[in-house]
Amino acid sequence: MAAGRPRIWDDPDELEKACDGYFNDENLKPTVTGLALHLGFDSKQSLYDYRDRPEFSYPIKKALTLIEKYHEEGLSENNVAGRIFALKNMGWKDKAEIEHSGTATPIQIIFPADDTDPGASTTNPG
Repeated sequence: MAAGRPRIWDDPDELEKACDGYFNDENLKPTVTGLALHLGFDSKQSLYDYRDRPEFSYPIKKALTLIEKYHEEGLSENNVAGRIFALKNMGWKDKAEIEHSGTATPIQIIFPADDTDPGASTTNPG
């Protein structure tokens, strides 16, 4: 007999309906924690554990993507710090990556002589 707490969800289709139901409230500001609590979990980790089970992966990944979409769309608002924080927690990174390709060709820079420089050539080339 398996030890531990009984599973909250046994049917992936029922879980998907519950996930979809979370987003039905038009006044909802969706969060990962809110989704976890709506589904009856006591922690986000339990939600992630279900996400990692192949039979429950699709509905949970879809719901998490909808939450991410909500925060992406909020980036156009004035106060985006909270959105950026949430997106970083969803795997976004705050860095720029530059990829270089091809070969570099060295260039030579020749500066004109400065008349006020005592070491500059005084020879007139013309």
